[in-house]
This record gives sequence, structure tokens and C-alpha cells, in this order.
Amino acid sequence: MTYRNVPENRTMLLSEAKTKEEYTVVHCDVSEKVSAKLGSLGLVTGQRIRVLLTTFAGLIIEVKGSRLAIGRTLARQMMVVP
Repeated sequence: MTYRNVPENRTMLLSEAKTKEEYTVVHCDVSEKVSAKLGSLGLVTGQRIRVLLTTFAGLIIEVKGSRLAIGRTLARQMMVVP
């Protein structure tokens, strides 16, 4: 999944995101199977998300009004922009 032509200097890993901030998903470097699962949960390229909580194990994000727990490994494979 990729999203438009976003300057690389604005992108960051989801694992680096700050709590209580909103981001747009621009790229997910995951397998087709994982991409399909994320899509079924509403986590697709271009989707706005809000980081609710960050822990040593991962993040809790809000996607379309629902909360979703994301592990650190997956968060390191997702690129976002503020």
C-alpha cells in the first residue's frame, strides 16, 4: 500500500508516533494476508488514525471510532504523516 507523493522527510514510522496525535497512513510494508486483515479493520492507506496510548508492547489507536491494538513489530512496518 502506498499513498500519493508524500515527501519522505514528512513520513515517520507509526511506532514513533506521539500519543493523542492524529496521523494519516501512507504505506504498509506487510504481506497481502496482513494487508487484507488490516483493510477489514478499516486500517487502509489514506485513513486518518489517532494514537491513544503507547506502551513497550505496542500502541492503541483509534480507527473510524474503534480502538485497535497494534504490536510494535507491525507499527514499525507502517508509515504515517501528521
